[in-house]
Amino acid sequence: FFFTLHADMSSFLSTVDEHCDVFDVDSVIHDDVIFAIHDEDDESTQSSNGMSYYSCNARIFAQRSSVLNKLMAKAVQKRNSNNCNNAYDRQSSSSSSSSSSIQIYLKFMTSHAFLFIRDVFYGSQSAAQLSDEHVIDVLYGAIKYQMKCIMKLCLIYLLDMHDLTAFWTIYRAFAAKPCTLFDNFFINILLCKSAFIQQHLLSDIVRDDRFILHSALFQIQSICQYMLQQKLITHQLCYALLIRWCRHQFTHKLEPLLRIQQQSETDIDNDSIFTAEQSEQCSSSIASLNDTVLFHSNEQEQDSLSLSTVPTPSRSTIHTSTHYIVDDEHMITKWQDLFDDFLPLIDFVQMDVGYLLTQVRSDAVMSQQRLLSILAQKYENPPAPLSVVPSPGSSSSKRTNKKDAFRTEDLWLTRQQLSALSIGARLDIRDQFGRYEQAEITEQNASKIKVHFIGWSSRSRMWDKWINIEQQQSIFAPFGSVSNREIRKKQLCGLRVGDKVMIKLPAFHKHHQRGWMNAEIIAMDKGQLNVQYKVSDTHSDANMHEFWVHTDNESECR
Repeated sequence: FFFTLHADMSSFLSTVDEHCDVFDVDSVIHDDVIFAIHDEDDESTQSSNGMSYYSCNARIFAQRSSVLNKLMAKAVQKRNSNNCNNAYDRQSSSSSSSSSSIQIYLKFMTSHAFLFIRDVFYGSQSAAQLSDEHVIDVLYGAIKYQMKCIMKLCLIYLLDMHDLTAFWTIYRAFAAKPCTLFDNFFINILLCKSAFIQQHLLSDIVRDDRFILHSALFQIQSICQYMLQQKLITHQLCYALLIRWCRHQFTHKLEPLLRIQQQSETDIDNDSIFTAEQSEQCSSSIASLNDTVLFHSNEQEQDSLSLSTVPTPSRSTIHTSTHYIVDDEHMITKWQDLFDDFLPLIDFVQMDVGYLLTQVRSDAVMSQQRLLSILAQKYENPPAPLSVVPSPGSSSSKRTNKKDAFRTEDLWLTRQQLSALSIGARLDIRDQFGRYEQAEITEQNASKIKVHFIGWSSRSRMWDKWINIEQQQSIFAPFGSVSNREIRKKQLCGLRVGDKVMIKLPAFHKHHQRGWMNAEIIAMDKGQLNVQYKVSDTHSDANMHEFWVHTDNESECR
């Protein structure tokens, strides 16, 4: 199951089709199944290794979850295969096979979430009660194991939220889950459908200190992006908000870890050995660093069929992890390093000149050269070597100045402009998904240029690419001409996520011959729209595609 990025609640529920509740139950055993769940924070665990075991009716769970159905079927096949390989009599092996229970490890489930789901499946509605503390655990487990009725209950519960205390409890629970759950559910559903959140977002939620204290990186990033897209907040106010978050995260979470790192370096240099207490402190600190601030990796999509003990960090593991952090040349050492992830969100050109020269300059979140380039753009006089702008007499300049719309070919750079490109020049480049990204030329070799995408983390150059300017002339556009362009078509200025538009894909796209098609907006970046469209009349997800177009591009959007 994968969420689709739809703002409408009905669109979300329709992604879980009714047919996915119909299974071949006869292929699954009819006796009990033992579900095993690991809860580190659950004091009521039934074993010393932190595992809880629950014996349940296999048929009931198989009828309500296609994922559990498949896991049970595979577990049965594996058990029968193991029994057949034993040196015992086939008949006794068969009889034991029919009577023994299978064991399934539920990797993406907590005990509280499982008990609620079990009570709902068994019809114990009086015992099955959602709570603010566990509703996100239930929702996440229901998504992972494809339980449509449970997802509906969670959605109803969350949309009925009417208390700020409940909101912060639920908001913090989202921080412990993969960022895709927050983006696809909280941003694209709750923010659009919950009247309570819409009413309190600016007046209470964003102004609350808990927004700075409890937000994970992906949470504050997504919410700020949403507010900017909906024009609920200015870029200057958003910048101030993000700076507060970066300062707090570094001062209270990262700076103490740097002291531990420095101490560990001293200990290693002196050939000293970590004590158990120091090792545990360093291990937990590194885990906090990875989980809370820097990384929030998505979990594996597949469950393991066999029970396995949860690994505990050994001394060698701790030493390796610590050594990795120490030797990582890209480690964050100052609060400004955290702001790199937010650079693509902020349009500094929209800020006041005084604020740029005082606050932004003193914050030192960018180089002096880039700050000068931003100031030059504000006065519509960007430095010639740093960007490519349309010449005063070019067709693109005339069209974009006199009309609210433009055509794709009007933005193409001439061969003379392309041949004049040099290292340091900036321009818009259209990627394979149709989105125009700002890029800077870092290397040049004959007719090929190497570009770095501006705003992407400066600590990683893995996305830099070589482009042949003679063969790919159509992907280049003047710097900021599309990437920074807001919607100018008066009839389309009110577009929001979830609205419908007509699109026609460019000539290089495989679906260009299909002409104009209906599409739904699933994301927005200034005037650029990320749309989803179908290539046939079926409802199969395989026939759904995405592409980026600009609202003002009359060749591709109307």
